[in-house]
Amino acid sequence: MKKGGSAADATVVAQLVLTLVEPQSSGIGGGAFALFWHNKTAQLDSYDGRETAPLNAKENYFFDDNNQPLKWDFDTVRAAKSVGVPGTLALLKKMHQQYGKLPWNDLLDKVIKIAKSGYILDKKIHRNLIFAQKNGLNPSFETAYNFYFQKNGEPKPTGTVLKNPAFAQTLETLKIDGIGAFYGGSIAKKILKSIYKADKQAKPGQEINLKDFASYQVKMRPAICSVYRHYKICGMGPPSSGALTTGQILGMLNNFNMQKIGFSAKGIHLFSEASKLAYADRALYMADSDFVDMPIQGLLDTHYLNKRAQLIKQKTAAKTPVSAGNPPAKNAHSLSPSWQKERPSTSHFNVVDADGNVVSITTTIEQGFGSGIMVGGFMLNNELTDFSFAAETNGKKIANRVEGGKRPRSSMSPSIVFAQNQPILAIGSPGGSRIIGYVAKAIVAILDWKMPLKQALDLGNFGNRNSKTTELEKGGNSAVFQNDLEKLGHNIKITPMNSGLTAIKINSDGTLKTARDRRRE
Repeated sequence: MKKGGSAADATVVAQLVLTLVEPQSSGIGGGAFALFWHNKTAQLDSYDGRETAPLNAKENYFFDDNNQPLKWDFDTVRAAKSVGVPGTLALLKKMHQQYGKLPWNDLLDKVIKIAKSGYILDKKIHRNLIFAQKNGLNPSFETAYNFYFQKNGEPKPTGTVLKNPAFAQTLETLKIDGIGAFYGGSIAKKILKSIYKADKQAKPGQEINLKDFASYQVKMRPAICSVYRHYKICGMGPPSSGALTTGQILGMLNNFNMQKIGFSAKGIHLFSEASKLAYADRALYMADSDFVDMPIQGLLDTHYLNKRAQLIKQKTAAKTPVSAGNPPAKNAHSLSPSWQKERPSTSHFNVVDADGNVVSITTTIEQGFGSGIMVGGFMLNNELTDFSFAAETNGKKIANRVEGGKRPRSSMSPSIVFAQNQPILAIGSPGGSRIIGYVAKAIVAILDWKMPLKQALDLGNFGNRNSKTTELEKGGNSAVFQNDLEKLGHNIKITPMNSGLTAIKINSDGTLKTARDRRRE
């Protein structure tokens, strides 16, 4: 940006560097969602770079030999069949074509230099390597294992300078041949070769193939915006459940004076009760809207949310699981709910440039180090495990079931908050299915509780995802309310809740305030 580049240029370089320095969380082997506010035209674009299932995938994609859905475990995560067609690179290219100022190849050169000269293996990578090794990242994943581990089987020590000439070569190929090399060309062929060599292949006839890469497209989708107090909160629509679920939580909290209630047992209670109801709707209705007829407008309908908020008792916690509601919709819905694990290895960053353009982007390869398959200097995702492994229950289809070319449901919640149609906050977080709660909590803390940005991000996490337990963060200042919440009927679980919130606050005079989560390096 010092050279006159835009927020789009900075996003390209930042994400490519993250491929190197945060390989356990994100990279061009995964997918992403991004919002771009173009200040001059007052236009908000929303980019869907989510991974896709193979075009030949069927509902039984994650069924065993007895035609029963597999159980979610690391044996399924570290598998060839867990890899979806990556979309992050296509998203970066699309955003750069629309809003970039500096030449694409010049941006790649910046990262090639880092890949060749090396970067430091930090504490976070090291911790994740230990965890991944305990959960399936073994010597059978030869390329990744040889790159990140020593001959004695121990992860390379913190402080090791990692040079990644393979990733430098990948970027050199992209410079020469364009991203077509990734989407159907030489890089795609290398990716497929590595997948086909890996263990635990997809069922015959359902494997990922070259056509899947060649046909991949970034989708420009309408941003999902909801009203909270006198602010507008905008985020990513389906296949992300982020903006809808966040919007529902905040929409229900519109019925309560959260500013007066403050950060307290009552405030956490109301937030958690709204979360239960929102997550119930998420489980039933939310999935890739290209495949599922979703009541998007109905889920955020003010009358509907006010009616849902009436179910919240101020002095009693609702027994879980609560049921999904019946939002207004053109078509009747006959679906069965599902809740699929989403692991918390993800990255989020925000960018604001000199022209007032804003980017909020959340990007992931899902589980730490993804599928475990490394090719071209980057890790491949295991994002298909975000689908429901079951296709139906009690004769009713599950919205987030596997279908050919479909994008799995996500909780990623890149968000931009507006006041009087001007952006005042860009925010987001990693954290799997807890992302929604992390982002909504921070928004409430900033807008209602008037906390300084850093304090809002560091605030002890809390929430309930329509489960048996209301979670309070171990070591966080939310845990002090345990007894009061138990008196209200909450079954409290004190647990690590490792968010990674980052935010940029845009002041009325154009100055910026930034903050990052205390839980991350």
